[in-house]
Amino acid sequence: MDYEWYMNLFKIKMKDFYYYSSDNYFFTNNTSICEGDSILWQNSYYNTAGTYTANYLTVESFDSTYQLNLTVYPRPLPFDISGLDFSLQGHTELYTVPENFDVTYNWLVESSEIITYPNENSAEIQWISVGEVYIYSIAVDSNGCKSDTAELLVNIGINNIHDFNNPDEINIYPNPVKDFLFISTPHEYQVEIIDMMGRKLLTTGKNEIDVSIIKRGTYILRFKDSQGNIIKDEKLIKE
Repeated sequence: MDYEWYMNLFKIKMKDFYYYSSDNYFFTNNTSICEGDSILWQNSYYNTAGTYTANYLTVESFDSTYQLNLTVYPRPLPFDISGLDFSLQGHTELYTVPENFDVTYNWLVESSEIITYPNENSAEIQWISVGEVYIYSIAVDSNGCKSDTAELLVNIGINNIHDFNNPDEINIYPNPVKDFLFISTPHEYQVEIIDMMGRKLLTTGKNEIDVSIIKRGTYILRFKDSQGNIIKDEKLIKE
């Protein structure tokens, strides 16, 4: 096989393009990294988008030119995890991150369990351990670039209610509710309605609550005793 003809063939391997002419060799490498990363090329590190070249003299006294075309992709923007930062052992809470169809969210929770993922930007967590527990989430885009890790510290209390299953202790009806919510209990309680972002919408001691102005969705109905201790949480569905 004629050597010069053979060396003039295009050779493609691992995104590298090699070209040979009678007086030089030319090698091109197209690669990409994520913002904040760097790449080692020709004994130097690069972290800025651009075109870089390196020239050498071959053993045949031909010029050898290497070219790097570097693309730098931005990372997904930082974000926060929203949801209750306090709960009770054994309870299940919903946590959300911003809706963003350009990324995939990965979740991690300490010493507890993720029960379901209701949609692309939420996770339902059942609290198992007592104490301070962290939720972590990270966003990954189609280029494989990762955001900073978002975290939320949640305080989990001991579920020491004397009897959650006793129907004479606290009765809530109707649930789902449209206009008025009724609470039947032999004790005095403060009742809070909390949305899934952890925001307290109202606090009352009444046994009849007008919820007609509250938007449709899922809420937490939280009961506290006269000392402010959490007695019971109930999931409330507003129609």
